[in-house]
Formats: sequence, structure tokens, C-alpha cells
Amino acid sequence: MKNSLLTLLVFALIVPFYGCPPKYIPGTTIVDNDENRAIFILVEKYRRAYDEKDVDTIMSLVSKSYYETGGNSDPHDDYDFEGLKKNLTEKFSKTKAQGLEIRIKSIDFDKENKKVSVKYNYFIKFQMVLSSGDKWETSSDTA
Repeated sequence: MKNSLLTLLVFALIVPFYGCPPKYIPGTTIVDNDENRAIFILVEKYRRAYDEKDVDTIMSLVSKSYYETGGNSDPHDDYDFEGLKKNLTEKFSKTKAQGLEIRIKSIDFDKENKKVSVKYNYFIKFQMVLSSGDKWETSSDTA
């Protein structure tokens, strides 16, 4: 009886320090908490809107101060929020079907600067409508 009581006491003292292991978002090693879950929901909303060619929903997720430089110093290919909307509308009109898969690898919150950094892999496929016939294209990358 004395050993049982001692074991129970030791167990009661140790468990709070170790607790339960963290719960992860299914299919990832990312801790399932409110902040991370909100990012997953946002990314999924974007992915669905892309699949459905829903420009309005995508634009609702984009900052009004959006600006794309095209990754170069040539200002002729730069565009802002309205340019993005036009660009998406044009590109979506040239595809018959499309799909996007996004796998989030990590989420880092910089609360001091009010920023979130998301590392992810994506795989995109789309069927282009061409005068020579429909053609499937694919692309993937890490961002």
C-alpha cells in the first residue's frame, strides 16, 4: 500500500511537467493551435478559389497594397492590386481546367512585426485551350 501511494504521488508530480504531447495538424508536423489552424484555413480558401477560378475570392485574400515586380528591374512587367485582378482573369480565361495542391511545411509568426511566414510546396496543373488543341501543363516549387 505504501509503495502504491508513493508511485501515485510521484506520478502526480511528474505528469504536469511532461503533459501530453502536442497535437499536430493532420499530415504535417505543425502544431495544431488556433494561429496555425487559421493559416491552414486561409491557404485552403485560396486553393479552392484557384481551382474554381474564383478571382473575387482570391482578391479578397490579397492586400490592397499588393505590388508585383516580376522579380526583375524592368518596370514594364510590374503590376498592382488591380493589375493582379486583370492578370488572373486573363489567365483563368485561357484554361479549361486547373488544380492546385499546397503542402505547408512550416509557419513562423513574427508577432513583433505583425508578419507570418509560411514555407510550402505547391504543385499546379492546368489545361490550356490552344488553337492546336488542349494541352496540360504542370509546375511545382517551394515558396
